[in-house]
Amino acid sequence: MLHDFGYCIILTGVKDNKVALLVYCSVLAIQHGVKACNLIKELAPIICGKGGGNSEIAQGGGTNISIIPELLKAAEELVAK
Repeated sequence: MLHDFGYCIILTGVKDNKVALLVYCSVLAIQHGVKACNLIKELAPIICGKGGGNSEIAQGGGTNISIIPELLKAAEELVAK
């Protein structure tokens, strides 16, 4: 997701019926208050999971693979705030 204030990259993947989630935020995005650790804390529960990290990069996982489209929509809404 690219915005005037930097960018965030949000990756998801499924293996063995588990969702992996990775969030990266550029330095400019962090300077504007968008942090990977905050995004992962908001997003991981959507897929019945948890995660953590730092301002630049965070990872998590969950078990609800059927809700990935909703997860990505929520991510877009969080970054747009």
